[in-house]
Amino acid sequence: MQEVIVNGVLETVWHQVLAVCLFLVTMALLLVVWVCVPPTFAGVDPEAKVSARIRAGRIGEAASV
Repeated sequence: MQEVIVNGVLETVWHQVLAVCLFLVTMALLLVVWVCVPPTFAGVDPEAKVSARIRAGRIGEAASV
């Protein structure tokens, strides 16, 4: 993509221009899909679950000592 920008579109081989265009179209499609997909992990907090397990483990260790 840098070569197309530096040299210009008219001085670059057509397949390189096509590759850059396909790359940009792919990035645009991924952006649209990313915006349209609902948040799958809304409300999920893995850090809270891990810290709860650690606290439960430490409470269990303290009770057995």
